[in-house]
Amino acid sequence: MKNIRIFIPLFACFALCFFIFGCGNATGGGGGGGGGGGTTIYTLTLTVTTEISTNEIVGTVETTPAGRQFPSGTVVTLEASTLEAAYMFKRYTGDVTGENWIASFTMDSSKVVTAEFKVKPPSIYMFTAYVTPEGAGTVEPWAGAYTAGTNIWVTADAIGLYTFDHWELDETGTTNPLPVSMTATKEVRAVFKHLYTLSVNVTPENTGTVEPFGGTFIEGTVVDIIATPETGYAFSSWEGGLSSSVNPTTITMDSTKDVTAVFVSSTVYVSTSSGDDGSGDGSAAHPYKTIQKGLDMVPATGTVSVDAGVYTENISWPTKLDITLRGASMSTTTIDANSAGRGIEIAKSISSPISSARIERMTIINGKSTSRGAGIFFQGPNATLYLYDVCVQGCSVEAASAYGGGIDAYDINSTDNSYLYANCCIITNNSAMAATPSNAYGGGLYASNVRIAFSSCEVSYNTSSGYGGGVCYGVAPLKIENAIIHHNIAQTAEGGGIYSFSSGTYRMINCTITSNEAVHGKGGGIATYYGLDKIDNCIVWGNTASASDEIWVDPGHVAFGPEVHYSDIMDGFTGTGNKNIDPLFESVTDLHLTSSTSTEITEGGTSSNAPAVDYDGNDRTVPYSMGAFEED
Repeated sequence: MKNIRIFIPLFACFALCFFIFGCGNATGGGGGGGGGGGTTIYTLTLTVTTEISTNEIVGTVETTPAGRQFPSGTVVTLEASTLEAAYMFKRYTGDVTGENWIASFTMDSSKVVTAEFKVKPPSIYMFTAYVTPEGAGTVEPWAGAYTAGTNIWVTADAIGLYTFDHWELDETGTTNPLPVSMTATKEVRAVFKHLYTLSVNVTPENTGTVEPFGGTFIEGTVVDIIATPETGYAFSSWEGGLSSSVNPTTITMDSTKDVTAVFVSSTVYVSTSSGDDGSGDGSAAHPYKTIQKGLDMVPATGTVSVDAGVYTENISWPTKLDITLRGASMSTTTIDANSAGRGIEIAKSISSPISSARIERMTIINGKSTSRGAGIFFQGPNATLYLYDVCVQGCSVEAASAYGGGIDAYDINSTDNSYLYANCCIITNNSAMAATPSNAYGGGLYASNVRIAFSSCEVSYNTSSGYGGGVCYGVAPLKIENAIIHHNIAQTAEGGGIYSFSSGTYRMINCTITSNEAVHGKGGGIATYYGLDKIDNCIVWGNTASASDEIWVDPGHVAFGPEVHYSDIMDGFTGTGNKNIDPLFESVTDLHLTSSTSTEITEGGTSSNAPAVDYDGNDRTVPYSMGAFEED
């Protein structure tokens, strides 16, 4: 053991010296314990030691009273204290013993005392593990006492239909086994989650598939699920653990789920002669009687097949995705609105899911509206209407402001994200009549903020009390090809055949525009307020107006167009390849070119951007003819 320095006060040194050399010895003769009736002085010798060899002074002992020489009978108190944090007092040995760091004794003799110090033992930390939910798994080690700094591995094992998910409390994360360093008392909780089973069925069998087709998923997992119909079928709905008609969709695995995808025939049949809305099921053998019932029952992406006949109805299009209404033919399937309302109303709101609607092979007659769109009313946003082989005839709008006697198409968001495609269609004998006549727009068609593509269509015998006897259009791009626009009337304003009222990208190619009239306005054939960008390969002939019979351009917007090229314009128009030659149609109503028509017209068109076939579907050959009909 190693001795350390002992701090002895000065007066003690003096007393010791006096005792040794007899200087001022008040006790008289005798040494050591004293005698002769005087006070005896005793010596206290203190030593500090440690368990291990070290050059550090790790502890000290103070005396009360201070000193090392004490008169007999003095009660002395020792108080040990450490100087280094890594050490602690162990005990007193010698003439005074004990493990308490404070010791008191009486100086009845000289005494030798050793104060022993020792290295502190390592700290002990407790580890405890928990499981939630109870019974879902085990943790090893579950609990224990560990020396400070000990590293342990903690492993969570699931039981049954559970799986380990994560750790909580003093340690977090998903690592398993989990390394834990015992630098303090620690508690961890192993969190387990239930495993749930998703079972999937299809009904009727073999009518479609589902992805994923079942599986086991951790509690809370959101699973993307999609049903795909086989040919001839359409998805209808989810049943069982998921109740919805949305596809694709999601399902949250908060329990075991049993889901059935229901598919139905993608075609619903309607027959006014043999159908029944009550007992029918929409099959070919048991059709519905009304078109409205068929539309209400058809699944998304399905088709309503309508037999020949007259259907006296006012149709409200359902909020379903991508459905088709298909008649037997334009000449044999008729929707008669009976002047009781619109023929077909397709009104998409911001939240309704219509993305596209398709109408084919039928005629719509006698629609009536007090605002807009008496035959077909089509409203976006973000929707598309396809018309093929459709005739809209004899429909009328009568209102303070009247829009689109036959068809009205507009996007309520003004974002150009809705579309109208018309192919092989006829818009005839419709009207838009306003209380103040000039507040009418588009006797046959009105469109705003909707992109339009017309191909091989006829717009004829329509009347507007204001603008655009045949077509009134603006804002979004327009493309018309192989169209015949004739015998339309604008009574009090511009554009007997077509009126363009706002900016946009407009292109007309291989169209025939004739016998239209702006009675008290300008531009019997075409009137453009803000520019019709391109007119190519067109015949604009025999139209009448109060001024500018064929084409009128607003004087303030002449710079915006139109550019007219390779076209036959009565009274002429500046542009490359333009002619002013009578086209000599077959008749006033038959607008085919004849063998008598000048070759400057039958061979004067350009093939650039021109359609490959004409109005009748005949192939065009180079050099192309002007107008809607190709003359070989």
